[in-house]
Amino acid sequence: DKEKALASPSVISYGLLDGKLAAHGVVPDEFFDILRNHVVSVTADNFRSALMSCEIQDESCNDLFTDIADLKKNGSITVEDLYALRRLANTYIGEEGTLWKMYEIPDHEQLLFHNVSSNEKIMEDCLNKKEIRRIARENIEACEMLRARRKCYFEKKEAHKLMMEEYASMSIQSMYHQWKARRKLRSQMRELERMRLLQSRKDQSKAASVIQSALRNY
Repeated sequence: DKEKALASPSVISYGLLDGKLAAHGVVPDEFFDILRNHVVSVTADNFRSALMSCEIQDESCNDLFTDIADLKKNGSITVEDLYALRRLANTYIGEEGTLWKMYEIPDHEQLLFHNVSSNEKIMEDCLNKKEIRRIARENIEACEMLRARRKCYFEKKEAHKLMMEEYASMSIQSMYHQWKARRKLRSQMRELERMRLLQSRKDQSKAASVIQSALRNY
């Protein structure tokens, strides 16, 4: 699985996408929430739209989608497919949120260490201890940054959920009070109509009595 993942264009491209999300300060969960809330099948258009919703307008991401979608050979994949690529990339290409990714170069039979943000690339045979320490340090810092951003994102998401629940509650209460007011108004109108009918009957009875009295006197 490791060898396949390190050489898979789809897994590598997702890993590079993750690095670009990190470089733009976007939590992967936000990107997936946008996709999951709007689509089942992911195409180039809604993939680009989700990135734009995250304020990412990077043309290279379009090329990444071509390789990611190559997983199914039909130009369209599901959100669940992306989750599977996410797990593989996180395990073998580079921990989620890190800028340095590691993958195999086709036909070179060696690994490449690639900083997605700066586009710095270091071949495996050119790697020394100093570079390894630098890559490790920068990735640790990126992981800490992702944890902070993720905490902020989920707090914001929870606050938005509570706000929407409060709005829904207020809307339901408003609808109930309006319904109650209309019911009370209908009841008052029926009572008024009943009183008008009683008064009309009294007036008719009084008029009939006056007429009868007048006829008797006549």
